Amino acid sequence: MELRQLSYFVAVAEELHFGRAASKVGIAQPSLTQQIQRLERELDVTLLDRNSHAVGLTAAGELFLREAQATIRQADDATAMVRPRRVGDRQLFPAGTLRVGYTRPAALRVLPEALRHLLQLHPRARVKLAEMWTGDQLQALASGELDVGFVFGPVSPPGLESAVLRRETFAVLIPAAFPLAHAALVEFADLASEPMIWFRRELSPSIFDQFSLAAADTGSALNVRYEAEHARVIRLLVASGQAVGMVTGVCAAAVRDQDVVPRRFTGGPAGEDLRLVWRAGEQHPLVTAFADIAKRVARGPAVPVAALSSQPE
Repeated sequence: MELRQLSYFVAVAEELHFGRAASKVGIAQPSLTQQIQRLERELDVTLLDRNSHAVGLTAAGELFLREAQATIRQADDATAMVRPRRVGDRQLFPAGTLRVGYTRPAALRVLPEALRHLLQLHPRARVKLAEMWTGDQLQALASGELDVGFVFGPVSPPGLESAVLRRETFAVLIPAAFPLAHAALVEFADLASEPMIWFRRELSPSIFDQFSLAAADTGSALNVRYEAEHARVIRLLVASGQAVGMVTGVCAAAVRDQDVVPRRFTGGPAGEDLRLVWRAGEQHPLVTAFADIAKRVARGPAVPVAALSSQPE
């Protein structure tokens, strides 16, 4: 059974006239009659009552008509989802699914605007989002579970491509009750002796190594008291007065908890590159479209981080 046979049958069932139906689907009436007969033989059922004066549907034909119409609609929808259309000199792909991994800084700075532009251009596209550490995103990209990701640091796994979006600075979240929260100037060397909330190296290798090397340069090591499996856990533990937490400047600027004091610091890691990463040779039209959009959005003005004053509150 072929889709065109269903179309021929639906035309006859709706017109109840072979001549009009043949004109509607653009074939000769004898050919249309043969196609309907072939369909009935394949199904081993009579779909149409025919006589010299009229054409009607049998009970089986009425049932088959509903299912045939639904099948044709589904086929039309599927075609519309993947068929590109042109607007001016641009080729737009109106549908598909894009699976995006992201870190918290991307959610605060680049991701929302990039998604808004993507969905304006491709309103029928579906987007699946997953907040993940850099290491987890790289694994998910390699395994095909993600299409694109926002990650930190150089991308070394083979088979992946990336583009630097912007440089993110670092900051520290300090419990308001800690004496260091009232210091006029926060030095990284002072932070190395404080209890700290940190994470396993494989979650974000580049940032982990930067802080570890900076601590070693001060003649100490990070005083890791708690290990965070989720970036938001850092803020919660700082608010509870347990330890200091290192975050990006944009994440620190978003903190509104009165028990947490965000600060810039000196003498430590300056920052890290936020990158968009995807599989090498990727042909998914939504991936290429999203990459172009994200790079344009990232070139816009940085989010102000006025909340990170080096002066005590």
